Amino acid sequence: MRVLVVTTERDWSMSTRLLFTVAEGLARGGATVTACYPRASSTATGAESGFPNVALRSMSDGGFLTHWRAVRQVVSATRPSALLVHGERDALIAAFAIGRKGGVVRRRQLDEHVRTTWRTRAAAARTSVLLFGGDARVPRNSADTSPPSLSWPPPAERSARASHVVGTVGAVAEPHPRVVLFPSRNANADTPVALRTAAHLLTRYEALRVTLVGDETTLQGTRIHAASLGLADRLDLISVDDFLYSETLDATAVWVTAEGDEGALALLSAMTRSLPVVVPSGSNLASMVVPRITGLVADGADPTATVAALARLVSDRDERQAMGDAAAARASRVHGWSSWLDRVSESLQRASGMRAARRAAHGVPTPA
Repeated sequence: MRVLVVTTERDWSMSTRLLFTVAEGLARGGATVTACYPRASSTATGAESGFPNVALRSMSDGGFLTHWRAVRQVVSATRPSALLVHGERDALIAAFAIGRKGGVVRRRQLDEHVRTTWRTRAAAARTSVLLFGGDARVPRNSADTSPPSLSWPPPAERSARASHVVGTVGAVAEPHPRVVLFPSRNANADTPVALRTAAHLLTRYEALRVTLVGDETTLQGTRIHAASLGLADRLDLISVDDFLYSETLDATAVWVTAEGDEGALALLSAMTRSLPVVVPSGSNLASMVVPRITGLVADGADPTATVAALARLVSDRDERQAMGDAAAARASRVHGWSSWLDRVSESLQRASGMRAARRAAHGVPTPA
């Protein structure tokens, strides 16, 4: 199978990272995979440093027509059976680029609300467009308790980007605690709760370290808030790539306040490395955590309970290891990478087959 992965996103977001990680996984599984992306962007920097089995094609920045022409040229050169994208705009570009020659699979991001607009209708009129991951996350405080359809490869199956990150991130000697906090890039009320909880934990463990995941620009507000709570000299900072691709990550627990793809992939990255995880009780990703089995669900109204639970993890290595092992087992069972990647591949094959069936039904000759 020939697959073309397309993104016009310039931001090397978690969603875009996943798209390229899927491309690499498909290529390792035997597919011929090409990826098309904007040059001179953070996406280009990320794509060009860790996906050796994917053929890379950059395209000029511009509007819809510029991107469509670029993708159409790659389609003509590589003749893919199907295109993989995320987002309504990219689905429309892909549909007009491939037309009757194949199909499109649009991965639904967890924080994406899909609506039937003129773009969606135009794409569907041009070719077969399948929506993958239709069980996207529901709004906060919904009664839905099913875990999201998403996956992230375990350490042994990650891309070559992992080779750029050496050893253990944030190593400290026992019994010093470390809380790794993966905050949302958009301000929310959950990150301050996590910081206040860490400040309470500091009264019990003077050697506490708090590691923030992100870059200095996006974390500036979080760092200021942490300083106001007396955590300024307890803070460390690591990049998202260090968090995702380090061989091991030293942490008592990983607390994720981000939502959508960003939060879910952060959780899975921690779980696959046998680390206990913490999510806010109001998070729409709380269904990924089994309370006191694979991690903790923190109640912002009662931080003392979370402080006590984290203190037990610090003082009881066996409990911490058991919770981490349970997290890894759940990640493998519910969000297994190989089975999820197979589902993506099946969707791509189905999209291609549906397009072929439509051609046959309408008597359209198949291109030689």
